Amino acid sequence: MFESIAFPTAARNPDLHAGGLVVPMVGEKPRLNKPPMIYWLQSSSSALLTGGQPEHDRIWMYRLPSLIAGIGIVLITFQLGLWMFEPRVGLLAGALIALSPVFVWEAHQARADMVMVLFTTLALALLYRIWQRQDRSWFLAIGFWICVSLGILTKGPITPMILILTTLSISFVCRDFRWLGRTKPVIGLFIVLLLVLPWVVLVALRVGFENYASLVFDETLGRSASAKEGHAGPPGYHLILLVVLFWPGSMLAGAAVLQQFSTALPRKVSVIADKLRPRRIWQAIVHRTPGEPQALFLIAWVVPSWIIFEIVRTKLPHYTMPLYPAIALLTAKSLVDLTRARWSLSRLERTGLWFWLVLCAVIAASPMILNSVLRSQNTAPSIDPVLIAGLVILVGLFVVVSRAIFHQNLMRAQLASLAIAWLTSITLLGRVLPNAEMIWVTPGLMQAIEKIDPEHTRPIAAIEYHEDSLVFATRSRLSRINADQLGAWSVQNPAGLIIQPYHEDLIDPETFIARITGYNYSRGRRVDLAIQTTTKP
Repeated sequence: MFESIAFPTAARNPDLHAGGLVVPMVGEKPRLNKPPMIYWLQSSSSALLTGGQPEHDRIWMYRLPSLIAGIGIVLITFQLGLWMFEPRVGLLAGALIALSPVFVWEAHQARADMVMVLFTTLALALLYRIWQRQDRSWFLAIGFWICVSLGILTKGPITPMILILTTLSISFVCRDFRWLGRTKPVIGLFIVLLLVLPWVVLVALRVGFENYASLVFDETLGRSASAKEGHAGPPGYHLILLVVLFWPGSMLAGAAVLQQFSTALPRKVSVIADKLRPRRIWQAIVHRTPGEPQALFLIAWVVPSWIIFEIVRTKLPHYTMPLYPAIALLTAKSLVDLTRARWSLSRLERTGLWFWLVLCAVIAASPMILNSVLRSQNTAPSIDPVLIAGLVILVGLFVVVSRAIFHQNLMRAQLASLAIAWLTSITLLGRVLPNAEMIWVTPGLMQAIEKIDPEHTRPIAAIEYHEDSLVFATRSRLSRINADQLGAWSVQNPAGLIIQPYHEDLIDPETFIARITGYNYSRGRRVDLAIQTTTKP
């Protein structure tokens, strides 16, 4: 929550402000591994809410674009459900997206991912309309290409990659590439170049074309070929995480995708695919009859891109977020179908449901578990009546879910689990995490510094703890140095403050100010930090 912020330092520093609109800055360092759209939106949000006075900004102002994008994704998913199926599917799919843990978490982050997912989802919604309409709508085509351009400006190649894979999959299965002309590709290329190329040229002029090309290559193909920043994982990584990150929609997600996959394929292909005879599958592809277009579009949205994300060496849990709206729609469609015709569950499906129910129990208990784990060592154990009341309600909902699964009423189980997800999110975000001092390392550092520097004038240096949140909180007064640079920095800043790893044998009692311990969740490790002055008082 607090650790993910990058652009505000450029907006606050008058010397960086002019260049910051082209080259985003984190303190004194340029940040070019991501395009600028999220930084433009964050700085605009801050400027609007502070009346152009960045000294009055707050961290929540930089999270607003992610929150608004999250709301937009839910609404677009709902609208797609209306276009493709019926209102119940749209409502249920929107709820599954709104309450899935990965979307709830990212909506509270000052990062680019939610905004990228918004532009990608909107582009795919427009693509679906273009595909289904026979008239050549300029409005839909122009809107589609604007979304593609904004997606590129938000997070590079992810949006166009998903769109290309979706269009090619649909065209191949339908044996029809002529419909792509309705997207107005020539005009679209012009729109993309008009919106994206000026920023690329300006950045390249500032940092050098060769340097920028090398950076772009490293952030795209480099991430595919090798794991960056230690974020690695085997094939199947995202599939396993889907069970948790898309909870409670993961109850039926796998079965729903497989079921809708069979309706999306041409009829002859789906029949022969059940017999697992590859040679005849290929023959049927040549002589096929169309499947259901809605299911085909959603499967084309999910499957090819999911395979790419599993192959790419660098993996992070949120990478597959642009595919979740399609999975939510497929899941909602299957659940609504179940209300019309009873579905006989296989032994494997029943096993999966009971495994999901165990996960449901863990999530229902997670507020109490995290409240115990994240409690500061200096905080005495206490009973929180709000958490106890919430736990009682969650236990009651869990009983409802268990009974519904036992009687194979999956719609009731899904709705009750949505209520669990809603209550759990409120409890965690509104009660547990705000009071979990252990994860608020940067605020703890700033509270200690505030006592010795209430005027916010003393320079600050940090060794090893180089989080962007600290740059944000110190109002760009921070110098991120290594241990070898400490001596020179201390001479240049005799009134400075130093944040460094705590080592008892290296601490000078006369310069020591405070010790801060906690858990740096953005790095996944515990930290033990000391604050010292450069000179003796």
